[in-house]
Amino acid sequence: MHFRLPSVGSGLAARWIREGNRLASKGRYQGAVRAFEHAAGVDVHSADAWYGVALCDYELKRHRAASTAVTEALEQDAQHSMANLLAGFLSQERGDAAQARRLYGHYLEREPNGTYAQELVSVLEQLPTH
Repeated sequence: MHFRLPSVGSGLAARWIREGNRLASKGRYQGAVRAFEHAAGVDVHSADAWYGVALCDYELKRHRAASTAVTEALEQDAQHSMANLLAGFLSQERGDAAQARRLYGHYLEREPNGTYAQELVSVLEQLPTH
């Protein structure tokens, strides 16, 4: 699955999130993760910065690091739709269908007509219920 890049917003971390997005959009995930980590260092409460770190770690196939970063993103903003989507995907990959269902549900609550909503409805129909 291809995940949407973090929102930039405003504030001190925005410049670094913008740089992370620029690098990630070119597939330069190592550099992008450093930019997102810098953004998180400037604003530890930026869910978008932590989501950016998680996204890059996921793309670099560092799933444990991605899980850690996406958990931090959700601690900063439990309703962050893309963090919920990525966390759900990582849970599904680990075989935790119940957790994936819960996280996908949070995404769908926030973005019922979002880019990934239709695909998620199909995924939810196929996920085991227990």
